[in-house]
Amino acid sequence: MNEFFLRAARPAAFLLLCGAAASTSAAAQTLPFDPIEEPKTWTLDIGGGAVYGFTPGGDDPNSVNTIPWGSFSYRDRIYGNGLDGIGYNVIKRDDLRAGVQLRPAYSVESTLEGLDNPDMGADAAVYAFQALPGNFVVGGRIAHDVAGVSDGTSFFASVSRQDVTRIGLLQTTLYGRGGDDARSQAYLGVTQEESLESGIEAFQADGGVNAVGAAALLMVPLGENYGVGGFINYERATGAGADSPLTELSENGADRYRWGLIVVRRFSSAD
Repeated sequence: MNEFFLRAARPAAFLLLCGAAASTSAAAQTLPFDPIEEPKTWTLDIGGGAVYGFTPGGDDPNSVNTIPWGSFSYRDRIYGNGLDGIGYNVIKRDDLRAGVQLRPAYSVESTLEGLDNPDMGADAAVYAFQALPGNFVVGGRIAHDVAGVSDGTSFFASVSRQDVTRIGLLQTTLYGRGGDDARSQAYLGVTQEESLESGIEAFQADGGVNAVGAAALLMVPLGENYGVGGFINYERATGAGADSPLTELSENGADRYRWGLIVVRRFSSAD
């Protein structure tokens, strides 16, 4: 049983699938890496795959689950995918991307009687990512709940690098994420009522950084229109994430492991 993972990790885990979509479209929308393909007026990627360690549909994350994938982009300004929701690049330069998003906050059913997970929600976010020498990109995102699930604010910061290898496109990332008191309590805390009904110790979660991690994504083209991608990810709970009694319910405690494989078919304009 992995209640801590289900409750706390799901808002961030889907970011790994962005790079694992076997194409550069999703990453290029927000990360200003050196371009490796000619820009298109519009692109549409549709596919699916298997992932371990995360599920948006309520299945056991400690097993391999199948997931769908879809993303689109118009002039690399307006875009959408299962991670970012709908977004718009207000600033789109070779060295800088900054914009706004309406992001999904996925929900799963609690596996413990008396413990309620936050409902499906939505976050309004702003982001900025700056390119650095060596094809590194640094930046982050601030998001606020607009669905009344937590009424809290979360943040995400990362440094990434992209390399063209003999096999395909490799992207490596170090990141940290967290939230304010309201956000942390909604996803990491245990109320007095929940404690009485579930038997889990009550816990008031403070804001701050609650996880740090590293991820590696490899994207390999299969002909002109298909691609396959995979990712591996290690994440360590910190702060309230490590102190929460829900952590004890996680299969690996404060350590979380994820991996996935996804195949996509690309459709695009002629130009």
